[in-house]
Amino acid sequence: MNARDIYNYLKPIVTGCSGFVKSNGFMLVQHDLLVMMSYDRSTIDMIRIQPLNILFVAYISDFVGCKDTPETFMQQCAFYGSNIILNEMTYKTIGYQSIVNNTPLEYCEDNVYNLPDFQEKLKTPIQWTVFSGNGQRYKMAVSKVIFPLNKGDECAVKIYDPYADNTRIMLYSVYKKKLKVTVDIFTRQYVFRSPID
Repeated sequence: MNARDIYNYLKPIVTGCSGFVKSNGFMLVQHDLLVMMSYDRSTIDMIRIQPLNILFVAYISDFVGCKDTPETFMQQCAFYGSNIILNEMTYKTIGYQSIVNNTPLEYCEDNVYNLPDFQEKLKTPIQWTVFSGNGQRYKMAVSKVIFPLNKGDECAVKIYDPYADNTRIMLYSVYKKKLKVTVDIFTRQYVFRSPID
């Protein structure tokens, strides 16, 4: 695969799977893994891709902006500090994967459309939806900017509790039907959990 082919393969995945992260975030391509991280570090997106023989770090906006000269995207996207971002994204990727592999699952919903008002709130700016599971009530942020869902896409949510506080790791696994990839969206957030009366 030449640089143009790599760009043309990656660009629809990057733009179709990154949600709000693409407006101000970083991307890392490392062999068969595409990782995108929001600038504020609140969200990490991981996608298994076909193996590419590159190691590449960039601002997502710079990468997407190379559409007129895709064969030079690696040179156009170089930036100082990319080694720091590479290390940070690698560390966070390993950390989230370790949590998923080593922490008991607290809650799972295989189809987020089963959550109350999810579909209606998906079309609006960020709103809260409240749902119950395992004898607890959870409050979760919902918006199209968080969930890059289109018609035919599927999404599951899993909640992990590796910390001794009121935050949880939320993992949203979105299957993008058109792109035939799954994007795992990780975020650590307050869940405002409370027992059901």
